[in-house]
Amino acid sequence: SRWVLRDVPFTTLLVVFAVVVGALPGLAIATERIMGRRLRPDGRIAGAIRAVLAAYYRFSGGVLYVPIQFTLFSRIPKRIVWPAAAVGFVSLFAIVVGGEVLNRGDLAYSANAVLPSRGGARSVVADHFETTRDPDSWVPYIQSDIVTGPYVRLVVPLVPLQYADRLAGVCPDLEPVASEGLFSFSAADPPPDAATEERLLACFGAIWSLSLDGEAIAPAWDFLWSARRGPAALLAYLPTEGLAPGAHVLRIERMPRPPEGDAAPPVEAGGARSRADAPSTDRPAIYLIRFRI
Repeated sequence: SRWVLRDVPFTTLLVVFAVVVGALPGLAIATERIMGRRLRPDGRIAGAIRAVLAAYYRFSGGVLYVPIQFTLFSRIPKRIVWPAAAVGFVSLFAIVVGGEVLNRGDLAYSANAVLPSRGGARSVVADHFETTRDPDSWVPYIQSDIVTGPYVRLVVPLVPLQYADRLAGVCPDLEPVASEGLFSFSAADPPPDAATEERLLACFGAIWSLSLDGEAIAPAWDFLWSARRGPAALLAYLPTEGLAPGAHVLRIERMPRPPEGDAAPPVEAGGARSRADAPSTDRPAIYLIRFRI
């Protein structure tokens, strides 16, 4: 068995937080305990220890809880107090952060070392189908793994955090169409005109590239609205006419985030797609949906 840690910014932030909050103060305390009287009070090491502990005391809120903590621990031997406090802190951090990492999917468990951490072109992933998906899932999906009608109904959920910087890259001159954001959720507001929707769909569609069985396709996108969330997703109907009976693979790729301060060429008025040519440290998200006709 194995654990696979995926390279995502969230995980990096957690590691930095653990180092700043736990490792640096712990190293400073351990150095002082081990070296003790051998440290010169006016030396660099002693000065660094004082600086680290002073910063930790100030920014962690120690001014509020440390006096109370020392009062409560005054009758307990230090050889018990400090190891217990360290174990307690590490345990709480592991429970809270570990649960968040597992929920986000940053850390995936594979029961067998020969199995991949996620499905590929020969895998049928339940979250990609409306009949079997988790309602809280945000990945693209179609109606079923067996398509019997004239269209494959593709739904790509809109996740605001995934679109803000990408929209700025492909459509830097895009302006809000509502007073409180890009969309208006009020039933009292008039519907947007066709040109506005076409422009928005061209911008959102530029973030995604699709291919079916290796052939690039450019679907006509619509917005899928819900009463609770407003524009909840992008919607496309892909015709099945001409597809041979059997298995097919729909590949959906989301463009990486553009580098900071670098924008992709704007989308043309007619809706032609353009992608950022500059390199980016963010990897594109790729989804493979295997279905049968």
